[in-house]
Amino acid sequence: MINIFKMDKRFRQLIVPFFKIKKAMKTASMTQMGGENQILHFLARPNHEHGHHHIAPHHCSGHHHVMLDGDKIMPSDIARSCHMTSARVASALKILEKKGFVERVNSKTDRRKVYVSITKAGMKEMKSRLGQLGERINHIFDKLTKQEADEFINILNKIADIATKDIKEIK
Repeated sequence: MINIFKMDKRFRQLIVPFFKIKKAMKTASMTQMGGENQILHFLARPNHEHGHHHIAPHHCSGHHHVMLDGDKIMPSDIARSCHMTSARVASALKILEKKGFVERVNSKTDRRKVYVSITKAGMKEMKSRLGQLGERINHIFDKLTKQEADEFINILNKIADIATKDIKEIK
């Protein structure tokens, strides 16, 4: 565990509120799920550009090109894109499949390959969770003035742009 008292003051001023926000923003259904929520969100965000399929992950970092068969993806690609172990992905998929949120299908051309896709029930669940999150965000922003909300969003976007640029420069 990180000792926040030994951290730089500015870092502490920044990180503590972020952890508080993260804790407050989790819905009951989100806190009950670990990687399942991350995988469900990942599968709910297909992005089809230029005739190629790729996933634009939300909780998963970066844009990773993955092999898709229609809207199906291989579990190994989920693990790589979401920086999760294969075992964690397999466990999470088992839980999501049991709930009817994802389905696994064997490849028609290679029996060793298994593809995963989100079901209608999974999409409905993800939309419900995003709706809950949206309600929480609106509740918080309702307590700010329009100027405060706009200023916060502008600063957060600026920080995100700087961080994204820095990551690209490091690579």
